[in-house]
Amino acid sequence: MKHLVLGLMGMAIVLSMGCGLKKPNRVDAPTIDGSAAGAAAVKLYDKNGNGKIDGAELKDAPALNSVLKSLDTNGDGAIDAGEIATRIQGWADTKVGLTCPMISFTFKGKPMKAGSVTLKPVPFLAEYLKEAKGDIIDGSCNPTSEGNQENLPGMALGFYDIIIENAQPKLPADGKWGVEISDLNPMLQETGGSYQIELK
Repeated sequence: MKHLVLGLMGMAIVLSMGCGLKKPNRVDAPTIDGSAAGAAAVKLYDKNGNGKIDGAELKDAPALNSVLKSLDTNGDGAIDAGEIATRIQGWADTKVGLTCPMISFTFKGKPMKAGSVTLKPVPFLAEYLKEAKGDIIDGSCNPTSEGNQENLPGMALGFYDIIIENAQPKLPADGKWGVEISDLNPMLQETGGSYQIELK
């Protein structure tokens, strides 16, 4: 019992310090203009001019499409500027400056053997966020951005396009993948805390 208590105390200390072992000063999250970003997203992806991102348009917005069910708060099967702005405000409300995501990649149901991963901010967030990079090892990757406060590992919450180079096995050339890095992503509840991306 004594060992269990000590172990839990140690885990709590590590979690309170974030990704590293040294407790840093508070890391501020990027300030994102949600209304402007939402409007920019619709302008970018809405090809039929109905003021929403829907149907085939969602294929060009894989990060948004990956969380469509939770992002589409009015249940119309589409994503509008207001829903994106609400999500961005949700990130701000968490007050998380940096997070250290663990992402598992599979292809045809099997873990990826290798690959160089870049999480690139979607175009309508590019002015606010930095890209994050990491290598796939044993099917998983822990991407981080450069130039973080105090050179801490981790990355900001946001919508990101996924780019994988030197992939083993080889991936489809026309593949489009994306992810929302955020505790608001329902995937984390489903998987127990990790992002699991099936590369189709």
